[in-house]
Amino acid sequence: MEHERFPSEPVQNEAIVEVGRFETVPLIDHLAVTQLRDMLGENAWHAILHRFCDSLPALLSEIQNAESSEALQMPAHSLRGSAMNIGLVQLGFCLEQLEAKAKAGMIRRDLIMAATEVATRSIEAASKLG
Repeated sequence: MEHERFPSEPVQNEAIVEVGRFETVPLIDHLAVTQLRDMLGENAWHAILHRFCDSLPALLSEIQNAESSEALQMPAHSLRGSAMNIGLVQLGFCLEQLEAKAKAGMIRRDLIMAATEVATRSIEAASKLG
């Protein structure tokens, strides 16, 4: 089965930085996950996924409890990079939008809620990959 490839680099296009646009991106970049698993091996892939899952609650808590746009930027950036590196592209794009809005001085509670929901779906889907 062939999967579309989505960029791992941040998109610098303002058009994608609108609520809901991240939802047009697949939950997981299956090609990136397959390549990462093939390159690292099954055990290392699972270790990375577990490490991501272990760090997720603290980063999501920082995002959810941010009282300023400045306080929101670093955890959103960190989680975005980690998500993209392991092929969780919808979460990565959602967090990219959140980070962009935070850099513009905005705290978007709708995007924070969306990031939390997408993170849950992403982890569930990734855990079923094997």
